[in-house]
Amino acid sequence: MGKYVITRFKYKEKDILFYGIKNESGFYRISLDTPDNSDLIGNVYVGYVKDIVKNIDAAFIEYQDGKTGYFSINDNKNPVFLNKKNTDKICQGDLVLVQISKNAIKTKFPVLTSNISLTGKYCVLNYNKTGIGFSGKIKDQNFKSEVRDKLSNLLKDDRYSFGVIIRTNATTARLVDIESEITELKQKMTEILSKSEYRTKYSILHNEPKDYLTWIKGFYKNEVSEIVTDNRDLYENISDYMEKTNIEISLNLYEDDLLPLYKLHSIEKTLNDTLNKKVWLKSGAYLYIEQTEAMVVIDVNTGKCIKGNNSKKHILNVNIEAAKEIALQLSLRNLSGIIIIDFINMSSEEDKVILIDKVKEYILKDKIKTDYIEMTKLDLVELTRKKTKASLVEQYEKVIN
Repeated sequence: MGKYVITRFKYKEKDILFYGIKNESGFYRISLDTPDNSDLIGNVYVGYVKDIVKNIDAAFIEYQDGKTGYFSINDNKNPVFLNKKNTDKICQGDLVLVQISKNAIKTKFPVLTSNISLTGKYCVLNYNKTGIGFSGKIKDQNFKSEVRDKLSNLLKDDRYSFGVIIRTNATTARLVDIESEITELKQKMTEILSKSEYRTKYSILHNEPKDYLTWIKGFYKNEVSEIVTDNRDLYENISDYMEKTNIEISLNLYEDDLLPLYKLHSIEKTLNDTLNKKVWLKSGAYLYIEQTEAMVVIDVNTGKCIKGNNSKKHILNVNIEAAKEIALQLSLRNLSGIIIIDFINMSSEEDKVILIDKVKEYILKDKIKTDYIEMTKLDLVELTRKKTKASLVEQYEKVIN
């Protein structure tokens, strides 16, 4: 089982908030933020439609006074209008219920959606949708059938339409706990929708808990045995959150002035290594990770590992070692989108099949949906990974600017 470490300290002369999960091998998931923790993802507002841009099929909506978000009309077929209308088309001056789905990145506006959802430990409740869906990682058909039979009536409502996505965590939960969470999320959603009917523009209807808190409800069963922080304010926030959400994990306040928490867990070295484009492997080979606007390119280089040992088996083993490290780096760096990997060339078709099987095995362990697409004619391996938030490099740029 792992340990969840949360701390504030000075990195590259900037105050940062660091949080990450660590097991016996080291950190495998980390995140950075400014100490004020200004993440807005999940917040729900009464937005004001400032402008419609037809050539990109988008609206620009003010969700707070002077703060504008991008709203794709294509991706939001059923806007939740809060003003009287004679048309179902979004127009300038409309009041619309919106939720922030992506934070602002560099020069880009935050992304807004009218597909309002609330996330719990076991499920995600969606407004204006129906039916029960399941995480792609849930393969147990008996479990799916039982959940559908037991929960279908629970989603019925006289006034609103609700749908639910069952998360991977639910497979280790009691059905009564899933039912209880859905009931709680329905109540929260109903309150948001009821308030929206009489609130004015820019009103905030729902504040999503900060990211370092929402990580806690996403832990897999037996993934984390202890949460530790050396900051009393963070400790109290976490304690309050765990009490409200009935999460029972050991929470400890670390107090040792001689050995700060970030030094105890070598967090500064972890950040330096993870922000570096070059990653050395035990074999002497290395990865070179280049993150661009369009995609992520990972090159596997022989480095110091070949030198007289150019056997097919050795090259396969180095590539398998690289595949395992790449899966870890995707998680650590929170890389997403199209990922192209250039492994060391192999002539054996059998070895290529073995390598691809290993790639699939390693990425399957990722919490974020990651898919193998193909090995191209040039022997480049293509993956895709779902974008859930900014990459570590983007988080770092936000912190230092």
